[in-house]
Amino acid sequence: MSALYGVRHSAHDRDSRSKTCACRLLCLLPLPLLAEQHRIVAKVDELMALCDQLEAQLTTTQTDSRRLLEAVLRDALTPAQAA
Repeated sequence: MSALYGVRHSAHDRDSRSKTCACRLLCLLPLPLLAEQHRIVAKVDELMALCDQLEAQLTTTQTDSRRLLEAVLRDALTPAQAA
């Protein structure tokens, strides 16, 4: 019975220490004002949208490059037709 109590007790202590560390960390790292937080979130959203656009352009460019390579190889490897 005491061994089980020790396991529960140590898990509780670990949670308490974790919460205490988190509270200390938050006290040491001040949060910006709410208006500044909103500005930061808006900027992150703007940058994420830009990343999405760049990713779409990259995908399109890769597709176009692959099609161009296939066309060049097909023309280079296909025997010429006698006219």
